[in-house]
Amino acid sequence: MLEDGAQKVSVIIPALNNFPAISRTLELVRAAFDPEYELETILVVSDDVPGPVVSDGRVYAVERDARVVVKRLKSDKAVAVHWGISQATGDFIGFIDADACWEAEAEHLRTAVAVLVEGKADCVVAQRDQQHWSGLRRAKTNLFAVIARHLFGLPLRDTQAPMKFMNRDSADLVLSHCVWPGWAFDIDILWVLKTASKSIRPLPVQWKSNGGEMGWVTILLLFTMAPGMLVRTFSLRLTAWRRKKAIKVDVRRRNVGVSSPA
Repeated sequence: MLEDGAQKVSVIIPALNNFPAISRTLELVRAAFDPEYELETILVVSDDVPGPVVSDGRVYAVERDARVVVKRLKSDKAVAVHWGISQATGDFIGFIDADACWEAEAEHLRTAVAVLVEGKADCVVAQRDQQHWSGLRRAKTNLFAVIARHLFGLPLRDTQAPMKFMNRDSADLVLSHCVWPGWAFDIDILWVLKTASKSIRPLPVQWKSNGGEMGWVTILLLFTMAPGMLVRTFSLRLTAWRRKKAIKVDVRRRNVGVSSPA
């Protein structure tokens, strides 16, 4: 039973409509936050391909948890997360992948939000244990982290982990200043928050799949996604100088607004 004044958590799940186990991920979210928090789950489904996610999500909302909102949206992951954040009403807002049920534990989500509640960070980013990853996958992830560190000053070992939570003020800054550049949107979110002097904290996690990306999948991603991500990442760097000033001005304005007498 919720206590009066319980804080609200919004969790956004971008999903392709052909994902086979969305109810398991919805159960993961529910297990993470019931009964301590008021919960809102926003399932954003790209239904370009036939699949069960829309119907399964709606059935789950009717039979298990009416707090689940299902939105059909022809989109990539960046657009889905952007839409979800724009609709979220929580004090703390995060996003996870649809396949989190095969990787994350409920305690990982719960711990991330607890760090925010305690005021120890403004944004919490999962940092996946790489011990059992293939050498190729480890190299792919770490190379991108090195690029992000040098181009954007992000001191994180895992910028692309699909579990990030932030407080309301950080989410508002993300909505105002991110440009949602396809698969590089994680970098943009983190850079905006860093530029706004928000505290970003990595949360070490060892997920159940142990990063079980098969070798052929890693190679496919390197050839299909990596070139586009690199182009978008360098494009973000080129526009950063102009956007940085706007972010700084916005932060000063927000701070003045907060400190002004009613």
